[in-house]
Amino acid sequence: MARQHQFLASFLVNALALVAGAYQIAPSIILPSLLVNSHDSPQITLEEGSCIASMSMLGAVFGSMLCGWLVDVIGRKKCLIFDCVLYFISVYLQSWSFSAARISAGRFIIGWLLVSGRISIHPFVAEISTPENRVFTSNGYMLMFSIGMTIINLCGALLNWRIACSIPLIFVLIAFIGLQFIHESPHWLIQKGEYSKALDSFMYYGRTKDEAQFEFLEYKDEYESKVRDAHGSKKPKDIPLMQKWSHNLRRWKEPGFYKPLIYLCIYGSLIELSSMVTIVTYMVIIFQKTGSPFDPYFASTLICFIRIFATLIGTKLMHQIPKRDLFVAVGSFTVVVLASLGFFCWISSPEEKERFACIPLILISLIFVGFSLGYGTIFHCLMGELFLPGLKSLSSAIVYSCVLGTSFVIVKYSLSLIELLEIHGLFWLFAGVASITTLHGWLFMPETTGKSLQEILKYYSCDKSPKATRV
Repeated sequence: MARQHQFLASFLVNALALVAGAYQIAPSIILPSLLVNSHDSPQITLEEGSCIASMSMLGAVFGSMLCGWLVDVIGRKKCLIFDCVLYFISVYLQSWSFSAARISAGRFIIGWLLVSGRISIHPFVAEISTPENRVFTSNGYMLMFSIGMTIINLCGALLNWRIACSIPLIFVLIAFIGLQFIHESPHWLIQKGEYSKALDSFMYYGRTKDEAQFEFLEYKDEYESKVRDAHGSKKPKDIPLMQKWSHNLRRWKEPGFYKPLIYLCIYGSLIELSSMVTIVTYMVIIFQKTGSPFDPYFASTLICFIRIFATLIGTKLMHQIPKRDLFVAVGSFTVVVLASLGFFCWISSPEEKERFACIPLILISLIFVGFSLGYGTIFHCLMGELFLPGLKSLSSAIVYSCVLGTSFVIVKYSLSLIELLEIHGLFWLFAGVASITTLHGWLFMPETTGKSLQEILKYYSCDKSPKATRV
């Protein structure tokens, strides 16, 4: 029963990933209703619509600067509980307001919550999971994220947009109640000097007494060694928070800090630039530009269902195939699909687009398949695995500032790129970025499959080239 607590806790925290997936693509449901005359919706301009669509990315950039500090202060669990409260406030502003300014304010808070959830969920899930379960529990984020996208698209097709955007609050309520009964991350408890609670937490999350004692002592000795090197004989809980952060910022020269940080900033930013965030945000417009006659809401729902099954298959593959090999394979597949979609849009006349209407739907579905099999999901696994003890929140905050800043820029200017390059040129641009992303992963991605967090940390504490880990 104890090991089942890993899956229960992972489900509860990843329920907020489901909510994040739903609200990240909510503009694709909100904007079509706001851009037409309606008695229950405010009339907005295209500029205001662009602002609403990109405001969540701006909120995420600000959130990434502060959420790492907040997670260190109050812990992963309490931060997620606080996120649940903010979701109710933000959804009220987004879904039940009658002005573009209030809707934008709601989207800004949702952007904050998107990054806050990621900074809390990835370390929490990685720290409570045993190595044999970590691939599944870590990949649960993208699985639940995909389910959230499916739910919001299906609700958008069947219901008024205000009601559709309120449905995910059911899962916020489930997470809020469930989080009251699970244990905090044992690693965070050790960092705070709560040793008896940390031992209890290890055993709650499926370790035997001997396994809990071994893992506790291994992590405690490693963490306290770092603290002694920096602060002398002080205990971790006696060190002021600002002193800890000041010291952490001075550790930027350590290979265990800057190597994974630089790698994940580049990897995450390239992923954002290689089509996914643009397709998710402007799904309706993209279907129109590619000439697809299918109803965009039901087409989006179908794609999201495909993404769910692809994520499940990707989770299975990560158990059997080294992450780097899987990434290179699905990255190459994604490059081919993006280039093919651009080629189809370039050579097809309006009559041919109507005759072969299923081709854009199939190709866009395959883009999501590549992303879910590993092209995008491996990033989320590595976010919970690579960072040093005591630096996870700070490092995650820096990475997400970079990644979400990139998202804001690409979402803000995607419509302009479509006008400048046309739809085929945009997909060729995405194919070029995806090829660079795949090459970057082949050269630099560290192999973590089957390794404990301590083994991963020991590797990165050594001054080696990431390429040396290739298997």
